Amino acid sequence: IDSDIRNNSVNDITNRRERMKWYYENYNTIDDLSPLFSFAIISYNRGIFLPNTIQNILDQCVENNKLDSKYYEIIILDDASTDATEEIISSYISIPNIHYYKNSKQLGIPHSRNKINNLCNGKYIVVTDDDDIIFNNRIESIVNKLSYNDGKFAGTNSGWINFNLPE
Repeated sequence: IDSDIRNNSVNDITNRRERMKWYYENYNTIDDLSPLFSFAIISYNRGIFLPNTIQNILDQCVENNKLDSKYYEIIILDDASTDATEEIISSYISIPNIHYYKNSKQLGIPHSRNKINNLCNGKYIVVTDDDDIIFNNRIESIVNKLSYNDGKFAGTNSGWINFNLPE
């Protein structure tokens, strides 16, 4: 997770904080607030993996109940792919909490990471790779970890799966 601990300028962080403060002061219901979590996915010519990753996020549960989509958003930044990424995920783009952006030219991971961080509206940014297999309790795990450190930073375990093992 990457919250306000990132290499954005002080002005970027201040603007985000002011925007969040304004939302909380001017709206009374959670429906009107920015999402709590932003899943930030950068992809380049790996569109084939995105539907599984997106579906894993959509299937998030907290205490065995499906997480309402108003609590999170999915931001996909296509780093000027030349494959069929946009076509592959077109059915997901119509979902209100999924936002798709495409760089006009390839920027690479560092510049794209800075760009996607600024596109995220959530209080917490969940850095997600385009081929991640995400357990359906990832948000619950993150919330539990945030409760131990006053919501400043949390990380979750990850690992590798080798699908090329001999049978």
